Amino acid sequence: MVSLKEQTTDGDIVYDSDELCVNNEPLNKVIVATAGSANGKGRSQKAQCCIYCEKLDYKLHKHLEQQHSNEIEVAKILNMPKRSKERRRAWAAITAKGNNLHNTKVKEKGMGILIPKYRQSKEQDRKKYLSCEFCRMLIISTDLYKHHRSCVSKPDGVNSDAPVKISKLLEACASTEKA
Repeated sequence: MVSLKEQTTDGDIVYDSDELCVNNEPLNKVIVATAGSANGKGRSQKAQCCIYCEKLDYKLHKHLEQQHSNEIEVAKILNMPKRSKERRRAWAAITAKGNNLHNTKVKEKGMGILIPKYRQSKEQDRKKYLSCEFCRMLIISTDLYKHHRSCVSKPDGVNSDAPVKISKLLEACASTEKA
């Protein structure tokens, strides 16, 4: 099973993505996070990546409120009415940016755990995942068309005809820019 070495900060569990282990041995490949817990019973919580300090945290909204409330984007979100649709969309957008940053770094390093939008119960090949053109979250390619219908980052009135094709083109463009 995959585990992350723990580091506690202010009562919250924060995970350092540089200290990844599989069966107590260093991780030297890219894998996709799954929904299962380390002991095989139930579901584990999903760690999200903070865009500001680049640490993985289970309660990202709480972390951002406590640690980064002085950041402009977080301050704007905190001023929005609680439980409003716009606030939920803003939290989703900032979470997606952090996870995209983390996933990009994992792909560049060639080792680590990718954070998909929806975690599968069984481990999947990382090549099955593509990025959404709107929110940039990793989604399994067979479910990408479903996600596109309800993506919170999609502008109103925009329809995507071929989400898988567009995502593959975006991946190809991103890889040629790095080379």
